[in-house]
Amino acid sequence: QILLKNMEEKYPKVKITLDNFKTQKIVKPLIDKFIKRKLSWDEKSDYIEEIGTLWELCKCTLTNIEDEDAVFSLIEKHWLFEHFSEPDNICEILQEIKKENLRMLFEEGIINFSDQLYIPVNEIKDKNWTVPPYLLFYNILVDEAQDTNRCQQVLIFFLKRKGARCIFVGDKFQAIYEFSGADA
Repeated sequence: QILLKNMEEKYPKVKITLDNFKTQKIVKPLIDKFIKRKLSWDEKSDYIEEIGTLWELCKCTLTNIEDEDAVFSLIEKHWLFEHFSEPDNICEILQEIKKENLRMLFEEGIINFSDQLYIPVNEIKDKNWTVPPYLLFYNILVDEAQDTNRCQQVLIFFLKRKGARCIFVGDKFQAIYEFSGADA
């Protein structure tokens, strides 16, 4: 609702559509641009998958894609590029992906599932967007809190009214959503 309301106000001619393959469509042409050696079809598919997974994890964890140490820490933690080496310019690739990701939203209205949280969190944080008053709450209860990622956690605090409380209930021994950036 935050995304729809702000897009409606600032980009009224753009109709929002969901594309589950948005990330792969962005990454595919970047492989040829940034990886200069000849790749087999399997290698290219692996790079698309791994770089796409890394981008989605960066969004979910709100990792600074300009910080090489943070990006490589994410690569190591999630065992990415285990069977082949990551591109030397991975941060540059991620920045290109981000630029195209935002262009696709603002010009074409195309989002994927993780954009529904990532884009509002960043636009609110940068003070470009606001949370509609009807989405602000006095009490927020988060069950299974161990399975929330950083992006979800930040959004929860954007949904608080002044003086509100948030209650998080979780069990770090049941954490199963690390693949999506959750960190108990």
